Amino acid sequence: MVLHVKLHQMVIQQSGVILDKFVFLKFSLYVCCDMKQIANILTKNKFSGSTLYNVTATKGGLIEGLPTLVIGNSLTKDYFPNYSIIDAKVNDDTFWTYGPREKRDRYEENLVKFNRYAVDNAIKNVKYVFVPIITLTKKRFDDLITFIETISGKTFIYNNMCYVYKDGSDDVLGISLSDLEYIGYDIKVFLSKIYNNTSLINISSKDIPLEIRDLFQGNMYVIPYIM
Repeated sequence: MVLHVKLHQMVIQQSGVILDKFVFLKFSLYVCCDMKQIANILTKNKFSGSTLYNVTATKGGLIEGLPTLVIGNSLTKDYFPNYSIIDAKVNDDTFWTYGPREKRDRYEENLVKFNRYAVDNAIKNVKYVFVPIITLTKKRFDDLITFIETISGKTFIYNNMCYVYKDGSDDVLGISLSDLEYIGYDIKVFLSKIYNNTSLINISSKDIPLEIRDLFQGNMYVIPYIM
């Protein structure tokens, strides 16, 4: 079933309904998920950066379609002999930087820039749709509930928002729990539909590394997509 809803800009409400601890603990299950990697790091040295990076020592280990940062002047020269020493950009989606032992200040500066680029690129790839609960017709609302009961994917609840990712797609739906309460729909009933759908993996905030929460702060709808 395809749910057609109007695309809205996400607005996260800081106030509104607060779930009691029992409900939150019951429906925020502990899960271990394989995270999607959002960028390549090509380096011959140990790299202890984000777990969202695919770290490889050879060009053959790169994941096609992801932005790439090559670390080290000599490694860059080996794989991209036409690179410019004064331009960090090798091509449309490939960048290079000195290694930490070559020029640490440049390395740290370029790593921060690349990190931001990779995160923005990941956010751009997600098709986020905020569901206008308050203005949905009864039929559309019933379609939404059926969708929740039958979808295969992942959910993540954060700041009174329920984000629903559909497996095999780039689509994430945003459902406001405050809006559900406003129209008189029992939130516990809604969460039970998520809980009873065995094809849905429920991601808990405690399962998300702090570094990832920091990276996607303000864009938390991306979490079920990458986790």
